[in-house]
Amino acid sequence: MDLNAIIGELKERLSNKRFNHSIGVMNAAEKLAIRYNGNVEKAKLAGLLHDYAKELTKSEFKKYINEFELYKIIDINESVFIFHGLISAKLVSQKYNINDYEILEAISWHTTGKANMSLLEKIVYVADLIEENRNFQDIDFFRKLAFENLERSIIYSCNIVVKKLIDNNSLINKNTIEARNYLILKEKGVI
Repeated sequence: MDLNAIIGELKERLSNKRFNHSIGVMNAAEKLAIRYNGNVEKAKLAGLLHDYAKELTKSEFKKYINEFELYKIIDINESVFIFHGLISAKLVSQKYNINDYEILEAISWHTTGKANMSLLEKIVYVADLIEENRNFQDIDFFRKLAFENLERSIIYSCNIVVKKLIDNNSLINKNTIEARNYLILKEKGVI
């Protein structure tokens, strides 16, 4: 797979902001894969393509949710935009003939996380949050934590997301709760 060709196509497909974010995630995923002895090439590719469908319209999201029968695995009451990872995985599989389950799963779950994530899934999830273009309160702490303890950084992220969703009286995706709880139980030695 020619990464440079994909980068060229993404530059045409995505807005400048989304393209720069995708490059940032690819770079962060590469660094995390090196740090945690993961597959660097898979991390770079999954990081680069994670937001392939992010800028679709709401009607396009609904179309793909029906076409790919994602309604069988998602709560249709939640915002359709949260599922851009699942749609991205389907679209890049078709477009680039990517059949690597690990890469497609990392793209699928980078937004919500899930219980028992693979190393690649964890890397892409965290890379999406710490890439160089991100700027939010405690970003420096979060970046440092990501390279000290990948799983603890996911717990930290889930805690922030859940608190924000509660404050906004929004639905909380069950996969985020399951990702958080799984890692806490793992950290305590229960799993």
